[in-house]
Amino acid sequence: MALTKKKIDAMTYDGRARDIRWDGPDGISNFGVRVYPSGKKSYVLQYRVPGRRLKVRLRVIGQAGVLTLQQARTAAQKHLVGLHDGEDPLDNRPAVDTTVKQFGAVYIEDYSKGGKKTWRDDERRLNKHVVPALGSRLVGDVQRPDVARLHQSISKAAPIEANRVLALVSHLFTKAEEWGYVPAGHPNPARGVQRSKERARDRWLKESEVRSLMEAVKEEADPHVQGAILLYLLTGLRKTELLAARWVDVDLDRRELRLPDTKSGRPHVIHLSVEAAQVFRMLPRQHDCPWVFPGRFDNHRKDIKGQWERVRRKAGLEDVRLHDLRRTVGSWLAQQGTPLQVIGKILNHSHPAVTAVYARLADEQSRDAMDVLGAKMGEVLSLPSLGREVGGSPQNSDTSGSK
Repeated sequence: MALTKKKIDAMTYDGRARDIRWDGPDGISNFGVRVYPSGKKSYVLQYRVPGRRLKVRLRVIGQAGVLTLQQARTAAQKHLVGLHDGEDPLDNRPAVDTTVKQFGAVYIEDYSKGGKKTWRDDERRLNKHVVPALGSRLVGDVQRPDVARLHQSISKAAPIEANRVLALVSHLFTKAEEWGYVPAGHPNPARGVQRSKERARDRWLKESEVRSLMEAVKEEADPHVQGAILLYLLTGLRKTELLAARWVDVDLDRRELRLPDTKSGRPHVIHLSVEAAQVFRMLPRQHDCPWVFPGRFDNHRKDIKGQWERVRRKAGLEDVRLHDLRRTVGSWLAQQGTPLQVIGKILNHSHPAVTAVYARLADEQSRDAMDVLGAKMGEVLSLPSLGREVGGSPQNSDTSGSK
């Protein structure tokens, strides 16, 4: 049976890497609708160019809802006719009827979600900054002054965010040229726009500030909020990495936490000091809940923004951000003489220059360094006195149900 509007409207994502519903025998060959995890749908055409040794290619014709089914079929037929003359549909994608908003949606679905860990940041910046300013403009009509005005308007309050938006717009138009939405050689309107000056943030907490912070943390009623702030100081984990942790990835016998999905794009195993392992043990666990920090709707907690605002205000640390706790870990490690490459390994930074031998040596060094950090941080955090040992679990501790 051929595709119909009613069928397309009823389609939901089925979990496949490429969920494509093809037109039936009564429709157009190799024409279909691709359904994305977000629920959005696009009309697509699969083809090979005669006479070229190419793999099967997939051309996105347009978004369902923006184009009607008949308009998409007509466009697909034109591309199939062009194939007989050796024309590649991906070489001639017209820009005359594509707005920045429409292309932005294609960029997010076909590029960002395909492999970028930060695709949600891309989507947020598009919707918050780019679409309101440029969304109704045709892709080929956007000029450098348009992008410069957008960048300047954001820079007044948020210069770093303005630079991130500028980088996104630049890559957006690079892909527009690569995918044929603008002619080859079309000037990138973000090129030549001067970036705002960025000042690296180096705020980290001294011992006295950590003590003040912990006095405020003790007043929080939610043990998961208390535990999260403690663990940020004991592990140096990124906010989302910690909040998305699963109990199955916490091994308290080995004192390790495995992070299968990190910002660096690779799995990461962090050694837990005795103190960090003890915090995990003190966290309440919900029956049949896989998350260390359970949230709403059977998902993990997404943020502790409100609680953190309250804690830092009580501690008199209004200028301290949650990410500064991670920076504090790196700073304390550096002060105790931990090599920079070991700090990079602990914090899971991407350092291409670090060799395999450095990585092997850092395994033992990072374990020792985190034990020293845990002992020192534990004193400041006023954690209970815990038995310590070398290379094992806390002495005389109950490790039942530790995984």
